[in-house]
Amino acid sequence: MSLEISENSSLWSAESYFKSIAKDLVGEPAKKIISCRICAPNGKGVNYSSIIHRIEVKYLDNNCDESIARFIVKILPSGERGKFIEKHDIFNHEIHVYKKILPQTTLLLSQTGSLAKLAPDCVTVLTEPCAIVLEDLSFTHYEMLNRREGLNLEHTIDILTNIAKFHAASVKIYENDPESIERLIGTSIADCINSFSVFFKVGMKSLHDEITQWDGFHDIAEKLDNLTDNFIDKTFENYAKRPTFCVLNHNDLWTNNFMFKYNSDGKLLDTVILDYQFVYWGSPAIDLNFFLFTSVESHVRKTYWNFLIHHYHKTLSKTLKDLNVTCAIPKVADIHIELFKKGSHAVYASLLTAGVVLAPPDTVDLGLLLAESSEGSSYRKLMFSNPKYVEFIKPVLKEFYWLGFLD
Repeated sequence: MSLEISENSSLWSAESYFKSIAKDLVGEPAKKIISCRICAPNGKGVNYSSIIHRIEVKYLDNNCDESIARFIVKILPSGERGKFIEKHDIFNHEIHVYKKILPQTTLLLSQTGSLAKLAPDCVTVLTEPCAIVLEDLSFTHYEMLNRREGLNLEHTIDILTNIAKFHAASVKIYENDPESIERLIGTSIADCINSFSVFFKVGMKSLHDEITQWDGFHDIAEKLDNLTDNFIDKTFENYAKRPTFCVLNHNDLWTNNFMFKYNSDGKLLDTVILDYQFVYWGSPAIDLNFFLFTSVESHVRKTYWNFLIHHYHKTLSKTLKDLNVTCAIPKVADIHIELFKKGSHAVYASLLTAGVVLAPPDTVDLGLLLAESSEGSSYRKLMFSNPKYVEFIKPVLKEFYWLGFLD
């Protein structure tokens, strides 16, 4: 058995422990475990809230034929990251979503005739080490796209369909089993945002310094300078002020959290959403603004904006009706109004998060990103002067300026 573990190695070293877990994971088909290989974690810039490993189990089935099963293991990280995750109960929230919310979601949607697979199946949850074991979707030919390339219209529509179904199901879950959702509402958004205050402060300052060097952006740079001081308050307001119609937001919808499956002709068959650690009960505009401004190709977003919001609303309202919810179903105009009210969330997503999304993956260093040092300043300058980011952000900044989102 080969083991390749870099973190929590003391918890993951016993061969007998691995074999016992492997047999439990494979379940009934496993007559005998042949080997259990733990692949190295993913590279830098892939996941902040957990350490990701891939398990490959070779076993003999009941017919004594050799088979392979693969799983993804998400482990609570150690060090400062682990302390932050534990402080805000983020890992336990994701466990709750996989164990309680997503199974209810699947059941409810199946009753409407929808067989959409919204997320990977949770195989089990471990306590030592604290970990979530999921099916490995790459084993069934799901794949991620290049996070630095915006999603096309087909991919965007498919994701919005799944987001709308997830949102609608969460409303019904809240009506049927409010405790399942209230377990997630207890998160102190203010504390969590304050923990990221360094990111907002140093990120906005570094971006402002970069923009002052661009011709024709003097007024925008001035707006950003004024916005920096109250940006945290504006971000908190987006979460704290809940509208009449609320849903369970995924709250981290960007390209690396989607996997796609295609047929032999390259036609998109299915889309799944990953990583539910930052779920939030509130306005659907939180998910929509974040997704549309971080992950969708700019031309698609600007050209098809009204169509995309209408498609989301059409799917949302139909699913809500099929689920026989008792709450009032919002009109498409209500969704547009919420998107505008939560415009500063689009600013946050585009100006700061998109800088990380568009950076070459092997250059992402969260430590340097947050560092209030000369090294940190140099790193952020490199990130915000990245030609791909500059090309993306210039027209977006003008949009925000004209819409008043920078005021």
